[in-house]
Amino acid sequence: MDRKALLVYLYDLRDLEVAKYQIEKKLRRYVSLKNTLVQNFQNQIEKEKTENYWERPEQPEKIFLYMFGCGVFLIFGGYFFRWLGIPLLDKFCMVIGVICSIVFGWLHFSEYREYRNAVREVEEHNQQEMERLTNVVPGIVKEKMEIQQKNMSGNLPTERHLKAELEKVKVLLQETYALNILASAYRNVASVYYIYEYMFTSQASLEETLIHEHMENGIKRIESKLDMVIGQNE
Repeated sequence: MDRKALLVYLYDLRDLEVAKYQIEKKLRRYVSLKNTLVQNFQNQIEKEKTENYWERPEQPEKIFLYMFGCGVFLIFGGYFFRWLGIPLLDKFCMVIGVICSIVFGWLHFSEYREYRNAVREVEEHNQQEMERLTNVVPGIVKEKMEIQQKNMSGNLPTERHLKAELEKVKVLLQETYALNILASAYRNVASVYYIYEYMFTSQASLEETLIHEHMENGIKRIESKLDMVIGQNE
């Protein structure tokens, strides 16, 4: 094959490899975006379906009730000391007993009232959560799944189109490489790009290009900035 025909061959190879690279890149980006959208919708659905029941508060300890009982016991103890005829001690026990009964009785009543209010609040919330899960969530989930399905079905032709174009390019590349002009080690976008550019901008033959001492480094430089190189020449 003469040099001009070889350059045309390499030019076609370069365009096919670039096309394959770009289509694969777009396909990866599309699939990644599609998966992200699917995951976001799925997360929203799972969030809506997640139960949010509150735990019932623990019943308060009865220490204040016990202290109230001690106060009542002291009052009866005062009556007992009065019956025994022990002066002052009966009044002291009765006064302390009355004070303890009032204070600890009030504290127990206040704590129990807070407990009952907390229980009522939890029961109301859990009832509302049950109604939400039963009556509201199924409709929201159905709506989101319909939107997700609509978006997916609307984008499917794009994916089919990209895959079809990619298969066409792969077939053309396979047929072009079948001439066995390039060894298998150089059948990739970076190598073909470098070989064509080197030969196009010089008078070197293919054999001279392949044994050029800077070839490996040149291919690696192209690989490191492939997107930029292809973008500049697109």
